[in-house]
Amino acid sequence: MVWCTNNSFLKHIKPYEESTFASLLGDIKRDQAIAAINQLNSNKSPGPHGLPAEYYKLCLDDIIDLLTFVFNSGLKNGTLCDSFYQGTMYNYRQLTLMNADHKILAKIIMNRLNDVLEIIIEKEQTCAIKGRLM
Repeated sequence: MVWCTNNSFLKHIKPYEESTFASLLGDIKRDQAIAAINQLNSNKSPGPHGLPAEYYKLCLDDIIDLLTFVFNSGLKNGTLCDSFYQGTMYNYRQLTLMNADHKILAKIIMNRLNDVLEIIIEKEQTCAIKGRLM
């Protein structure tokens, strides 16, 4: 690769700020978990533990601190509760019912990534970016 021998292309790449990494890798905040719970679709089948999204929405004030603690502990330790790894497949279709707590954590991570995509991906990239049209 002749074009990269002098690393001239790297001179044009600006480093990301610490706040970008902090928003991705920092502790999960209470408001991030609340936003993710409110984004859950209601009237969907619950996962193996039987708790639907409506339960989390109804009991939000009672469970939000515990849920945030569990998420942060799991991410710091590198392991999550066994329920995060449970899924139930029916009729051999490519459909897996996941527990709502798993969906909440996935939405938190997705929201964090969406916030940073505007910084990481250049404006010329239009496909698969919310708010950008092809």
